[in-house]
Amino acid sequence: MFIAEKAKPGTEATPLREVCGDETTVASAAAERTLLMTLYEHADFGGDSSDIYGDYGTCDPQGYTFDFSARYWGWVLSSYRVHGRCWLSNLDTRSPGMNYGPTRAGPVTYVGDAYNDNVGFLWIRAQAI
Repeated sequence: MFIAEKAKPGTEATPLREVCGDETTVASAAAERTLLMTLYEHADFGGDSSDIYGDYGTCDPQGYTFDFSARYWGWVLSSYRVHGRCWLSNLDTRSPGMNYGPTRAGPVTYVGDAYNDNVGFLWIRAQAI
């Protein structure tokens, strides 16, 4: 499980803190936060999974940006579900010079060949009202 902390001014990515431990420890850390998304190792929401919780509520139009370029999930991510108001998402690969790919809405059953096991950044957010 990961907890997305409040981003520092002038930074691109939302800081992620990994929470490990027994079920009680993880449940306690999740209890006061908002579930933002669930990551999956395989397409169609299969394999290992990990939840990301937000320290400051569900998504707004600015949302959360996660840097997976040096994390395990950047090397294995194949699908994900978004929760709450987090509905729109974009991916970027770990390749230099790439920009975010197309905007996706809702759960993503497969990230596509270009992003499968090759995610650098993931941006989730709410639709503008």
